[in-house]
Amino acid sequence: MSNPPCRCGRDSISCEVKKPGPNRGKWFWRCATQACGYFRWDTSASKFVVHPTNAYAQAQPHSTRRPYALTLNYDFTGTAPKPQKKTEIEFRLHSPQHISIRADQNPTLLPVLENMENVEWNDELQLWIIPATAQSYARALQQIPVAPNLNLEVTRLSNALRTVLQETTGMSEHTAFVREAESEEAIHKLSETKLWKTLKRFQRDGVRTILRRQGRAIVVDEPGMGRRLLALTVALAYQDDWPVLIVCPAESTTKWKELVREWMPVDSNDIHITTGKVNLLGKSASRKRKKHKGLSVNSGPKRKLRRGGSSSFTTITEDEDFSDKDQSDEEDQGVSLYSHHKFHIINYKLARKFQKQIQERHFRAVICDDAHNDLKYRAGSRQQRFLTEVLQAAPRLVMISEEFNLNKPFDLFTQLSVLRHDLFPEFHRYGKNYCNGKQEIFGWDYSGAKNQVELKYIVDNAICLKRTKEEVQEDLP
Repeated sequence: MSNPPCRCGRDSISCEVKKPGPNRGKWFWRCATQACGYFRWDTSASKFVVHPTNAYAQAQPHSTRRPYALTLNYDFTGTAPKPQKKTEIEFRLHSPQHISIRADQNPTLLPVLENMENVEWNDELQLWIIPATAQSYARALQQIPVAPNLNLEVTRLSNALRTVLQETTGMSEHTAFVREAESEEAIHKLSETKLWKTLKRFQRDGVRTILRRQGRAIVVDEPGMGRRLLALTVALAYQDDWPVLIVCPAESTTKWKELVREWMPVDSNDIHITTGKVNLLGKSASRKRKKHKGLSVNSGPKRKLRRGGSSSFTTITEDEDFSDKDQSDEEDQGVSLYSHHKFHIINYKLARKFQKQIQERHFRAVICDDAHNDLKYRAGSRQQRFLTEVLQAAPRLVMISEEFNLNKPFDLFTQLSVLRHDLFPEFHRYGKNYCNGKQEIFGWDYSGAKNQVELKYIVDNAICLKRTKEEVQEDLP
């Protein structure tokens, strides 16, 4: 039987009265959109469809729409089947040495968890614990059963953490040997330099760590521990990637020039400080001759001159060009992309202003000083975004920062994304995972902190080099 049309011309829908009263259990037709107020009792139901009042107290809530046909497995005496409850399994980094597994009670899943390799049950935490290695995590995922009677919801480790685990614990022996050999070869070349002989033991260990990370790191050592010399040593190890760009505050440009001249194998002519557009990245002011128009033989409008007794006349106007070649103006020819300088020093303000010219140079080695102030995350900052693109493209990047507070992860995103864009490609995901991002009435709130153990593990093993004076007190003078 087709549904009768309502006053709107559409097919009406059949509903059931749920309100307690004498009409409870009856069916009726009404407008699908409730626009025309159409109503009519439905008397077409089979006599076998009975809705006693006492049955509703035992029945489960169900759809208000009337079924077109009664299925054979319909239970007239009991309740409708309940949806299968999900069994949640959550992997999370519990400490730098352990990964925790939190799982709901399930008789099928319990034997699987007990038989996992290197797994332990922590009564105090009520968690399963496995070693924090890429191999242990992969084996644990493989042993989780996939069965139709299990409605599992697995929360895996983040992509950033899995990548760092693979780099630190899952690297093949061949890859680890090659990286170690490359770093030791670079150290051997540095061993005879004056700068390397000046470094303390903890500074040399820091250089080795950065070289193992392919020359990219954030140095967060305390002031007075030779952070700038450490950065210059890393740059010296990659002389094939010179020239070097040093971005620093305006008041530090002279200090950096003195350090480069004292410790690096260059002279004063190889170091250039950009102070403005006139000498941007070592460009030279080149001259281009530009013709001037509007010069006439004689003042006034058009005049006619007789040529040597001839009856012909020549009209001379102000539009004709009688200017001399020697009359010229200076015209800017742009940046000299292949200047001889080996070190370019520029402050942050000029670097943001002339980011396009810096991109054209394609610097392969960059040092950023005071990054905690000038690279603090600012949402929607266009100039900061352009500068980060320059830094991300550099294969060798050492940033010096005095503050690196993991309790305020919002401020750290720019530095982390610049150094490891593969781990932190966009802010929203980072904000939800580590800033406890919550959507409020007026937008997202990223002022909190979350998963700090995971973020600290990533930072310590793939991004930062952080030591205190107490840790290296024996090597300090």
